[in-house]
Amino acid sequence: MVAGLLMVGSAMAIDLNDHVRLTLDGGEAVDGYFYQAGPDSVVLTNDQGKRTTRVPLGIVARVQVNDGDVPLDAFTLDVRNEWKQWTTEALNPPAHPAPVTVAIASALLAGGGHGLLKQWDEATSMMVIDAACMTLAGLELAGHGTGRVDVLIGSAAVSLVFKSYAMADGVRSANRIRKRMRAAGGKQNR
Repeated sequence: MVAGLLMVGSAMAIDLNDHVRLTLDGGEAVDGYFYQAGPDSVVLTNDQGKRTTRVPLGIVARVQVNDGDVPLDAFTLDVRNEWKQWTTEALNPPAHPAPVTVAIASALLAGGGHGLLKQWDEATSMMVIDAACMTLAGLELAGHGTGRVDVLIGSAAVSLVFKSYAMADGVRSANRIRKRMRAAGGKQNR
């Protein structure tokens, strides 16, 4: 009995990319993959993910999720809960680090502060180049490089430029994010 309840409960929980077939009041069927919940609708996407369809819950007569029948009331409740959770997370984003923390992380490795801010598109290239420059400088200092001073100075200078930019841009981004969060009444680390 408990196993049956667990199976029914897991069948009703909708998740991203679940295959959903909605039979409408007029008998038409809409097939797609769950993409997004709305307050009174569900958004499905096609196989390629290039086209979305918003279906109002009020015109749905029957629901199938991953080829299994799901009670309409349970599906509606699940979609509304998904919408409520999404809006709660959007209105209350996670705390962001203080600008001084972003600056220290960027001083250690260029892009480290951007990584703390979850800005990986900016962080990745800075981290790779700075790590390469620091490795080259370390090899030169340890006597395992080319033995040329200009390589040491050049790699250290490039690393310093990247770190300086990363610190300034990271602090600016952290301040901007914190300003928006204060305006929206969100939480932030002190």
